[in-house]
Amino acid sequence: MKYFNYFLPVLVITACFSFFTVVKASNFKLKVAKPIVYLPTIGDPLEKREAKITPEEYPLAQQIRPLLAQEKYQEALTVLNQYKTQTSLLSPALYLLTAQIQMQLTQFDKAEKSYFAALNIMPDLVRAHEGLSIVYISLNQYKKAQSSLIKVISLGANNAQWYAQLAYVNIQLNSPLSAINAYQQALMLDPDNASIRNGLLYALTRSKQFEAAASLLDQMLLDNSGKADLWIQRANLASEKNDNEKALSSIEVAIRLGNNKAETYQLAAEIHLTQKNYSRAVILLQSLIKTNQMSMSSFNKLLPWLIKEKQWPYAEKLLMAMKALVDEKNNTKYSNDDKSRLLHYQGVLASSKNNNISAELYFQKAISLDPSNGDSLISLAKVLTELNNLAHAELLYQRAERFEEVKLSAMLGRAQIYINQQAYEKALQLLRQTRKTFPQRHDLDDNIQTLASIVNNQA
Repeated sequence: MKYFNYFLPVLVITACFSFFTVVKASNFKLKVAKPIVYLPTIGDPLEKREAKITPEEYPLAQQIRPLLAQEKYQEALTVLNQYKTQTSLLSPALYLLTAQIQMQLTQFDKAEKSYFAALNIMPDLVRAHEGLSIVYISLNQYKKAQSSLIKVISLGANNAQWYAQLAYVNIQLNSPLSAINAYQQALMLDPDNASIRNGLLYALTRSKQFEAAASLLDQMLLDNSGKADLWIQRANLASEKNDNEKALSSIEVAIRLGNNKAETYQLAAEIHLTQKNYSRAVILLQSLIKTNQMSMSSFNKLLPWLIKEKQWPYAEKLLMAMKALVDEKNNTKYSNDDKSRLLHYQGVLASSKNNNISAELYFQKAISLDPSNGDSLISLAKVLTELNNLAHAELLYQRAERFEEVKLSAMLGRAQIYINQQAYEKALQLLRQTRKTFPQRHDLDDNIQTLASIVNNQA
């Protein structure tokens, strides 16, 4: 009997938390806007350019000019095409004009050919290389866009716009270090451009230059502290240093500034949970539930956290909020499996109050809605064990053993019943089977040895 008294507490397990997933708030990332590229609009195609139309083409230009002014691009292109069929010799300026109109009509493939036709005559025509870069960015052909932009800059188009576009393209090509250099060049030429600053911040973060990114971000916040996205960036940078406190304060500022995205609220709640700020966490989560922005999978991750921490009042508040949403009339979003899970949680809360009768009822309802609810099978078996209904509890454990996610808990629970009944040989056989099924559970070896000693002594 000494062996039995020693062995019993070693084997006892709590099965109702087999669904629990640890909430980790470290190394999180909130989505922030990626850098954008502002492609220059096509200006008046008949302005003075590096390439000029020939005197023979002046009448054509006069005919097209009013069409362009009225944005009748397709008509203008038709006139141009008719002219091209009548002559074999076109100036680079006319090819350039054709390409720019094709760009307005988003005929990028045709525009590319027209730009190349101009470059065949004038290889260093800057406007053609600029146009090609826009074509390639529009088509997501970033390697070609990079070559065109490098050519543009090498030909003397030394302005912030083209450096910023080159930086953007480098980011798309997964070259953040090159993007940093290009953004810095652009920023020197246009130091107050918010878009360029955002791009540089993104590139610094991508290249893991967090100190430089934080310094730049501090400057940006001084200029624009009311921009929620910047506070989200600050939160992300703080998370890289595992500074959850700074990250959380930044997220809360972003929320006050109007960032009401579900991912922001949920992440803030998760960090609050890790810091044991349960009240604020539940307020945020209730808000998500009321606005129907919390998925059941997220709920199934966060409520068990409160249950594991034995924060019963907060767990009940959260559960009631979700239950009210699920029970709404005409709400077909949630399946019987979801409703079964909520009943399971109600059973867990009833068990926490030692109300085994209510807990038994909730677990039975949960199993009726979802016969594959292994957690409820385990929890109901545990309640019945406490009520000394061991035969029924054993059957429930056997049912639960069919489900891989609770198989271990079910086998150990059934073994515990055999121990309670002093059926040590049956318990030993089951534990050996469990050890074989779960070879990583070396902690069962001592229990098996203890049971074997008991069985040998009885023999």
